[in-house]
Amino acid sequence: MLRYFFREKICRPPVKRAVDNLLRERKVLSGPFVGMSYIDRAVGSSWFPKLLGTYEMELAPVIEKLPAMGFDRVVDVGAAEGYYAVGLARMLNLPVTAFEAGNREPLENLVKLNGVEDRVTIRDYCDLGRLQDAIGDGAGTLLVMDIEGGEVSMLDPEFLPALKHCAILVETHDFIIRGANDAVAARFASTHDVEAIPYRRRTAEDFPASIGPFRLFDHRQYLLEYMDERLPGTAWLWMTPKEK
Repeated sequence: MLRYFFREKICRPPVKRAVDNLLRERKVLSGPFVGMSYIDRAVGSSWFPKLLGTYEMELAPVIEKLPAMGFDRVVDVGAAEGYYAVGLARMLNLPVTAFEAGNREPLENLVKLNGVEDRVTIRDYCDLGRLQDAIGDGAGTLLVMDIEGGEVSMLDPEFLPALKHCAILVETHDFIIRGANDAVAARFASTHDVEAIPYRRRTAEDFPASIGPFRLFDHRQYLLEYMDERLPGTAWLWMTPKEK
C-alpha cells in the first residue's frame, strides 16, 4: 500500500504535469515531422503519440529516406487529419493529394495551421479512377495508404498498371481482412522490392530522449500512457519499384 501511494500520489503527478505542459503547445516534438504544428485531436488514431513524434515510429527509417529519393508528388489515401499529408508536404516541399472520405475539417485545419495550402489538395473519397488520376503514370509518385482493409481491393496492379511504377507505403489490416498483408505483397513481388514492417509494442525506452530526462527515472512506466497507439495486428509494406 505504501509503495502504491508513493508511486501514484507522489511520483506520477509531477511526471504527468511535465509531459502535459510540453504537449499543450501542440507541436510535434521529435521524429521525422518535428516542429509541425498540430490541432487539438486526432482522427481514428491516438493524439499523444503524434505530438510526441513516436506515432508509427517503425516507419521513421523509411520516412527519413524520402527526401533523397527524388519524388515528384505524394498521394495520401486515407489522410484522416493529415499527419502524413501535411508532414510530407512540409518535409518534401512537393504537391500532395490527400483523399479523406470522412470529415475533412480537421485535415483542412491542419493544412492551414502549417501554411501548406499551396501544396496540399484535399479530395473526398478515392476509387480506382480517382487514384489513377492522382498518380498519373506512377513514375515519381509516393503513394501512402491507410484505408482499414480497403488496400486489398485498391492496390492491384492488374486493374491499375500505373501502380507498378509507384513507391508505396501501405498499412495492412490482417485483423480486418485475413491475409491482407501477404496478398498485397504477392501482387508486387515481381515489380517491387517489398519490405514488411511489423508493429511492435512500445516500451518506456521509446520515449524520445530529446524531449527531456523523463525516462531516466523509476517512474518511466507512466510514459507508456502517452505512447499507447493500437492493438497488435497491423503492419506495413514499404514497396519500391525495382525498375528505377
